[in-house]
Amino acid sequence: MIGRREHPESKLEKRIRKADLLILDEMGYVSFGRYQSELLFKVIADRSERGSIIVTTNLPFSEWTTRSAGGSLSG
Repeated sequence: MIGRREHPESKLEKRIRKADLLILDEMGYVSFGRYQSELLFKVIADRSERGSIIVTTNLPFSEWTTRSAGGSLSG
């Protein structure tokens, strides 16, 4: 996973961190590469105790891992 020293926090990441509610709409609409999967996991993990997240998708739960590189959303 990318460490903070290697990847400085962007303006978008700061805005996401400060939001009261993060809505991830249409998850699975496009496939994720390894970098995008790691970044998504980082965003969700960072918010896990700080704010609410709503995730919407048309994919059945059993297919969630088919849209990320390596078949895992856990980083």
